[in-house]
Amino acid sequence: MKSFGDEKYKVMITLAPELMNPEKKKEFEEHLKEHNATQSHTVVHVNTIFERIIEAIRDVIDDRGYEMQEVLEDYLNYCYKDKLIVVSDSWKRMRVQLDGTTFGFNLRENLYYEILTSVLAPMII
Repeated sequence: MKSFGDEKYKVMITLAPELMNPEKKKEFEEHLKEHNATQSHTVVHVNTIFERIIEAIRDVIDDRGYEMQEVLEDYLNYCYKDKLIVVSDSWKRMRVQLDGTTFGFNLRENLYYEILTSVLAPMII
């Protein structure tokens, strides 16, 4: 906190795979409150996780920003590989490899696949 000096805008981000333990966060917030009481410009604390950072970026990337989407996807894969994202909810994610050869089959069989909340569900059309 001291390293901020007298800068006007001070934001401290604590970033980890999981949010801070509530007891540890409470203790830290108490120290921060004491520190801020002696400062003309206070430090703002943001405790977050890698997954939330990715979701926030995903929310602002243009749907047609393919290059940025690829960069974000690479970063997401890096976070999974290095266990920076807890995968307890991995059942919600599905990697889909599109294949143009099934289009004729889908037409003949009157099938349409729609992605609903990351689940591929066949529907009769």
